[in-house]
Amino acid sequence: MNKSVCSAADEGWRSLKSVSGVNVTDHTYLSREQNGSSSFMHFSTEGRNQEDAARLESRTLTPTRDCRVQCLQFYYYHSGNESDQLNIWIREFQNESDSRGSLRLMDQITGLSLHMVTQACISVLLTASSLAETPGNYWKLHHVPLNANTSFQVVFEGRKGAGNSRGGFSLDDINVSETECPHIWQIRDFEKELNMGLGSWSSPLYYSSDGYRFEAFLVLSGNQLSMFVALVSGAYDDQLQWPCPWRQITVQILDQNPHIQKRMSFEQSITTDPNVTYEDGSYYWDNPRIVGFPGNISGETVFVSGAYFKLLTKDDLTRREFIKGGDIIFLLDFQDISALLQKDSLSCPKVTVKNFSTSADSSVHQEPCAVRTSSTAQPISTTGTTTTPAGPTERSSSTAQPISTTTTTPAEPTERECVDIFCSSSSRTASSLIILLLCFLLLEI
Repeated sequence: MNKSVCSAADEGWRSLKSVSGVNVTDHTYLSREQNGSSSFMHFSTEGRNQEDAARLESRTLTPTRDCRVQCLQFYYYHSGNESDQLNIWIREFQNESDSRGSLRLMDQITGLSLHMVTQACISVLLTASSLAETPGNYWKLHHVPLNANTSFQVVFEGRKGAGNSRGGFSLDDINVSETECPHIWQIRDFEKELNMGLGSWSSPLYYSSDGYRFEAFLVLSGNQLSMFVALVSGAYDDQLQWPCPWRQITVQILDQNPHIQKRMSFEQSITTDPNVTYEDGSYYWDNPRIVGFPGNISGETVFVSGAYFKLLTKDDLTRREFIKGGDIIFLLDFQDISALLQKDSLSCPKVTVKNFSTSADSSVHQEPCAVRTSSTAQPISTTGTTTTPAGPTERSSSTAQPISTTTTTPAEPTERECVDIFCSSSSRTASSLIILLLCFLLLEI
């Protein structure tokens, strides 16, 4: 029979500055002089039994916007076995008297499951299993779309899989914003190739929420970085509207400064005007099968058409922290703005929630480690971080920014409440990170 307890300081998730035998250090000050208080959260799967698990729970957050859309952002370092799992849940509370809440599995990171995405055109349906990835020796940015309607907690559950492990899961720089999640393109070891003065990179293939497939190509020539954003022939082209009408494609180079309020990310947008034509009269944003050129991507024959524009120079990249740990991160968004032709604002976006074959066991469904009181609920509010937009069409609203929580003095720990309350290293330097309450669920079979 499983039993749930709040863990001691040497069990479950721990706040660490380093992990023995694993080349991982705090992400916030990566490649910089370490701050004395910098740390990250780590769940070790080394020496544990299969299915051993521990939970890391946030304080209660309360949506404040009419659109019930949130984006959970965090960095993780997977140094354990391929079969280890990181499950991301939200615990939703129906009202103030609801102390138990109900859990929904929102995402899962493991090394064994296949990542499958299917989309329909008009009524988009995404069915996804867990994200499969091989454990690697670097910090990886990850987004999880949320659609909480009531007060909620974010719950990270580390779970030991089969086989031996010499590491586990590490988490750092966690925050939530009341915005849609953009697509992430993280280029590993970009700095090395940048110093060579010549290079080209292609992003993964993405689908927009309404079924358009697109890709980005980054080119470095001498001192100039340029990008080609392309529509790519996809599975739903016969069901889509062509020419592609009034979609705004936004590319952001993420400023990775550890102080979120000091970040100035670079952003460029382009809008697919369906009336623009080539000299021969063909439509610029028509179906790429008609106006595009053929190519081969990962063994698939596709047709590609799009727009080319300049980004930053190599010198510009050094003026901000666009490169961290050798990596550069692009955030890509493909948004339908056609409604702005008739009104001044856009409708609330629809969050596509993944469906999982797994479900929480009885121990995960137990009540939170900390007794919920009204004083722990924190409103979600966006931080007005400055960006520098540049492009043919400026965005009608600001880019998705990490949030700032309004903190209150917590009540004295109750009998079931974990005494250890931690701040990640970056939350001590930037008020926009969530202050998390450290709670553990140890499963003993």
